[in-house]
Amino acid sequence: MSTTSTSSQLIDAAAKIESTLKQIKEINSTTKLIAINAAIESSRTAQLSDNFSSLSEQVRTLSTRSEESFNEIQGLIENLRISCAKAIAVRLADLSIDIIDKIDRNLFERNCDCQAWASFEAIVNSCLNRFGNDQAISLMKNLVDIYEVYHDILLLDIDGNVIAAGKNPHLIQTNQSERPWFKKVVGSGSVYVTDMYYSESVKNFTVSYSAPVKDQNKNTIGVLSTRFNWHYIYDMIDKVKLEKNCRIYLISSDGTIISSTKKRDILKDNLLWLGAGEKAIEGLRGYSIESSRNGQWKANGYSHTRGYNSYSGKGWSIIVDEPVLIENPRVVIESFEDSFDKNSDQNNFNHAHSEDVNDQLLQITHQLGESIESINKINNVTTTLALNAAIRADRAGDQGRAFSVLAEEVRAFSSKSDLLTEEINTTLDSLNHIVRETVSTRLADAAFDTIDKVDRNLFERNCDVQAFSTFEEVILCAEFGEGSEKTSALLKDLHGIYEVYHDIHLLNRKGIICAAGIRQDLIGSDISDKDWFQQAIQGNLIVTDMYRSDMVGGYTISYCAPVKNKFGQIIGVLTNHFNWNFAVEITNAALVYSDCKIYLLNSQGLVISSSDSRDFLKKDFSKYEAFKRVSEGGNGFIVERDLESNQVMLIGYARTEGYNRYRGKSWSVLILQPKGYE
Repeated sequence: MSTTSTSSQLIDAAAKIESTLKQIKEINSTTKLIAINAAIESSRTAQLSDNFSSLSEQVRTLSTRSEESFNEIQGLIENLRISCAKAIAVRLADLSIDIIDKIDRNLFERNCDCQAWASFEAIVNSCLNRFGNDQAISLMKNLVDIYEVYHDILLLDIDGNVIAAGKNPHLIQTNQSERPWFKKVVGSGSVYVTDMYYSESVKNFTVSYSAPVKDQNKNTIGVLSTRFNWHYIYDMIDKVKLEKNCRIYLISSDGTIISSTKKRDILKDNLLWLGAGEKAIEGLRGYSIESSRNGQWKANGYSHTRGYNSYSGKGWSIIVDEPVLIENPRVVIESFEDSFDKNSDQNNFNHAHSEDVNDQLLQITHQLGESIESINKINNVTTTLALNAAIRADRAGDQGRAFSVLAEEVRAFSSKSDLLTEEINTTLDSLNHIVRETVSTRLADAAFDTIDKVDRNLFERNCDVQAFSTFEEVILCAEFGEGSEKTSALLKDLHGIYEVYHDIHLLNRKGIICAAGIRQDLIGSDISDKDWFQQAIQGNLIVTDMYRSDMVGGYTISYCAPVKNKFGQIIGVLTNHFNWNFAVEITNAALVYSDCKIYLLNSQGLVISSSDSRDFLKKDFSKYEAFKRVSEGGNGFIVERDLESNQVMLIGYARTEGYNRYRGKSWSVLILQPKGYE
């Protein structure tokens, strides 16, 4: 990243144009004054009056026309300054939408986890017996290790006594019955999610996700409560690509800062004093330009949570700010028009709001260029007139000497004005370049953000299959063929909780399906010839590439884990078939410009998800320079000609980095935009 931020470059360019224009106006005023003096000088001598008075009048007329152009340009420059500041703020708003979406998706997973784990047989049995058994404790330890994102998991009986803990055994036998989260769950019989708080039990910031544990009659007999590791929110915020002086704040529903790039602010400051903060907690998304408490003016982007799937969120918001140095600043607070429909299958926020303001900037620079060109034409005529006047003055001899000097001054000032207008044109070119550079950077950032969301989602799927394979029902069914109906019911419940799977299948050691969440008609089928089964039964954790499965009737990724008995012997394979539509949804949710196309590619460069469904499994990027660069692990942008349409494209690209222990499948994201300029 350059040492001078994009925002500073925009503001500096507008200021430079305004400063240069002032110099041209001063020259024009001087030229007009010289023309008046020339008229006076010529009137002193009858011989000069007829020859030069008309020339002086023409110069004054041209100067007046220049003044009219200056007034028009001054209005355009004012619009340019406002649009530059708005462009900065709207870009931050787009960024805030990306961030809150990523957080919502992660916390949706946490919401699913606690519901699923509360249904485990070992968990239910512990609550029925009112004491934690080794099986439940071992299971909870295993879950903490597999998912990596939890400080701890606690199991409480109906009286609020901790009967099992995944990581902090000293908490066992403590009573938590007075905790608000415990009362909420027992009172409602449903999941409850706290706000972020500092937990003395885990000595860290956390969010507690708590679900009722129920018996076969649906009576609440206990509570399972997780402690989310807040470090993973920091991680999401810290990975955002920011300008040097930008700051990100995650605020609660009352405006309290609960995460920030400035960690010292957490739970110590509130952003309700900020217009952007007030609008955000009202449920809005948009941008503002306003003064901070120390008097520094900042551009702000704000975005309120929308939740994700069945998780409605906690009313949190993201605010991203950046200092701006603008003359005569004024407070601006604007919210985007909201057409969001949570029940719609269509993503209503895949259009980057910065597209419109960038278009406005380019339009203003074009209008400025035309106005400057009119001044150039006037200067050219003025220079010609001054030259003609000088020639006539020379012919007049001594009587024309004074007029000759004045004519030369007019010509010199006109030439200087030419140089200054050329300087403005150069600055306008630079401004256009900056705007287009922000477009390029936006594509690169959107590509990175999209592949990061894919990685995080697939990391969760990788954790799920490992966790599900440890359920007691799964182990007994795989080893002895017992309880197929009961195990299938469990898998069906998991399917309903997580929402992201086509189906979940359990196979015994021979490759026979012995339980299924949805397609129970497949029970008894022999699929031992599947490559993923052959690898998993050897003890390997397997993640396939995307493929079409006849078993689930759609495109999927199969996550396969060996099922082991208490002696560590492999007795079967559990496989979760991911619903590929959720990967497509992530791709289509990328916040890009309306003329962009987004592609998720496999390791060979073949399109496996696209905003244009016609390219799915058909378009191949393996011969593109962008794919070569992204395959080497790069993240950036390139201008390249599309090999099919022969159209010049701007391409943003990013490659999977994996997430935590999930290393990814070497996939990448390309975002293409027609390059409508040379």
